[in-house]
Amino acid sequence: MTCMYCKCTHIFYKIESILLCYTVVINFFS
Repeated sequence: MTCMYCKCTHIFYKIESILLCYTVVINFFS
């Protein structure tokens, strides 16, 4: 899953998606 996917989620899951995006980015650069 990528941040592009996060931008396409429902509003109800917006916060969770942002956190998921953040985690993915951190894991990618760690």
